[in-house]
Amino acid sequence: MHDDTLANHGTTMGVQRMTILAMAVVIACASLARASGQGLFTSAELKQLRAWSITPVAPSYVPPGYAGHVTLDKAAHKYEITYRGPAGAYFVFAGAAGSASAPSPTPAPKHHNMFSSIGSLFNHHASQSQGVAGEEEADPNQDIAADSPLIGTTHFKETKGHCATGVGQKTIGAATYSLMGCNTSPDDLVKVYRSAAAVSH
Repeated sequence: MHDDTLANHGTTMGVQRMTILAMAVVIACASLARASGQGLFTSAELKQLRAWSITPVAPSYVPPGYAGHVTLDKAAHKYEITYRGPAGAYFVFAGAAGSASAPSPTPAPKHHNMFSSIGSLFNHHASQSQGVAGEEEADPNQDIAADSPLIGTTHFKETKGHCATGVGQKTIGAATYSLMGCNTSPDDLVKVYRSAAAVSH
């Protein structure tokens, strides 16, 4: 009887562990889907973008702790995905019919200027740049260069509010795409830009 009780207890514990593991997998998959743009857009938003001849594109990578939110500008035929993170950091990925109008930074408390360390960042050896591929040679005091297989090369320029903005040189149909990062690191800016991927549904 005692052995049966122990066996039943062990089975119950095993089922509980499997349930917890399954829940963790579901949560991780949901987080990955949100980061990659899957699940960010509603069916109505996707329908509207198709009407504007805009292919929805979103980063497939954002740093941990960032949550995305989509807004559509019907007058400008444009969408923006704002990813807000810790300590006032955020990214805005935008797509527009025709020429992309870069997102405008929102006022935020002053933080460390991401460009103040660009010179030292790009002068370090490649092994110290966290393995970011696709960067192009550029004057570190002028901009950050990044390349995306989908939306092409960009050179991020510093804008007000400790932000940097870059517009992709490639279009998809007539649509252009841009990324702005504020109060974030150059490495994260490059990684988010390079991860741009078409949203399938």
